[in-house]
Amino acid sequence: MGVSPRRAGIALLLLFTVSGFAALIYQSVWTHYLGLTLGHAAYAQSLVLAIFMGGMALGAWIASRHSERMRRLLLAYAAIEALVGIAGLLFHPLFVHYMAFSADSLPVA
Repeated sequence: MGVSPRRAGIALLLLFTVSGFAALIYQSVWTHYLGLTLGHAAYAQSLVLAIFMGGMALGAWIASRHSERMRRLLLAYAAIEALVGIAGLLFHPLFVHYMAFSADSLPVA
């Protein structure tokens, strides 16, 4: 007595939707952080969008090369989502260290 395909499909759709919302939240937060570093929100938004779209393109290219050999695509997707989540958790401490480093090492005009 397993899960019906319809329920599994609805659960996957819900998970993909939540993943998309998380990506938008990450994008918004990273834009704010980089706006503090770059000095202007437009520069930060452009950089975050370029990195986000570049990452999606790179991921699609890698997936097109390796997906035929992978047996459990959903597990691979879950692992990638976990890595993105870990990167999101590590971003703030790395940003704090970067700001301290740049404040100490960059000359003030």
